[in-house]
Amino acid sequence: MKIDKLCPYPWLQLSVEPNGNLRFCCYGESGKDLQDQNGKLISINDVNTVEEVLNHPSYKSIRLAMSNQQYPDFCNTCLRIEKNGGESPRTAQIPLYQNEFLEQVKSMQTDGSVELRLHTLELTLGNICNLKCRMCSPFFSTLLKSDFDQMNFDYNKEEVSQIESFWQMNEELNPFLRDALSNIKRVNFLGGEPLLAPVHSKILKFLIDQKRSSEVTLFYNTNLTIVSQNTLDLWSQFKKVHLDVSLEGKAEINDYIRKGSDFKKIDRNIELVKSTLGNKVEFNICTVLQALNFEHIPQWLDFLLTWKSYIPKLPNFIYLDFPSYLSAKILAPKHREPIIKILRNKIAEYQLLKLSDIEKISLRGLIGFLDDLESAKWDEKGYLDFVVFNKKLDKFRQEQAPKVKYS
Repeated sequence: MKIDKLCPYPWLQLSVEPNGNLRFCCYGESGKDLQDQNGKLISINDVNTVEEVLNHPSYKSIRLAMSNQQYPDFCNTCLRIEKNGGESPRTAQIPLYQNEFLEQVKSMQTDGSVELRLHTLELTLGNICNLKCRMCSPFFSTLLKSDFDQMNFDYNKEEVSQIESFWQMNEELNPFLRDALSNIKRVNFLGGEPLLAPVHSKILKFLIDQKRSSEVTLFYNTNLTIVSQNTLDLWSQFKKVHLDVSLEGKAEINDYIRKGSDFKKIDRNIELVKSTLGNKVEFNICTVLQALNFEHIPQWLDFLLTWKSYIPKLPNFIYLDFPSYLSAKILAPKHREPIIKILRNKIAEYQLLKLSDIEKISLRGLIGFLDDLESAKWDEKGYLDFVVFNKKLDKFRQEQAPKVKYS
């Protein structure tokens, strides 16, 4: 069976929501959470072993459906990107898992069950965060609760409370986490800011105590505004550490979008981690491409070309869809078209360079995004909502969006 039409996630990865619920992946749309036969969401506190999840009836049925090129609704995010010629999370992940993925697919039984060959555990460690990003919400940042409350922005207070209490009650590793970590090869940490989550260091220490750290690679989505000596000491004992550092552009626009961020401090922390861990650490830059930074992206790409030799020349772009009024699609054609033209010229320049595999993936994703954006209908109502939201937030925070002139 060919794997190019399949997705590695239902075969080799388990993913956990901020509230502890299990999900099929972190990219999917509605319906991505694992449920029991009564429709109840399944938490990591409801199961004890990887076997219970990886060969859960829902996992088995999804694997069987994908084998027949039938995809659940939560796959629409990737399918839409691929339809537009872009690089989706699915297609980007296949090369990373290549041999193991093929072996796992071959092991699948007629009922959809597979061998217990879990490769990656993805953990969203709640919503503790030290930043207040404009495109974020209290679901992923505790600091945003007060802002949302004072500005009367709507959010589900009960669900946010559940997120906070879940990881407070689960600072000790439960049976499921212990079982999953016992044979894992990679752990993906998301947040909030995962480096602030108390359970984070306990997971690393568990892997070290089990004498597994030299076999495990750690992946992070982090703002890297903080990095302690304790964290550096723990990281030094692992096979590899990969940091996706969140930056939305050069200093002025980054620090505006990511309230509380400090580009200069992040720069220093990158240097500190690199000097401490050497070749054991890999960096990538994660940029959420959105209406607020779209016109700044050409300058950002110019900056990355010469910034640091060990950082990719292209960021890993996340293309914002929600909230829709912050998407680049709310920009009127007269505003988006000049930037699209500049970016297409830059793409042509990149295509003449020798790029790494990860840079090629980013470039293909950007091409697909621009194709989609160019053909997208202008969301005029979204634009009005964008203006109202940012005016209100600027007044509350006493800020003003930085301007850019690009020639």
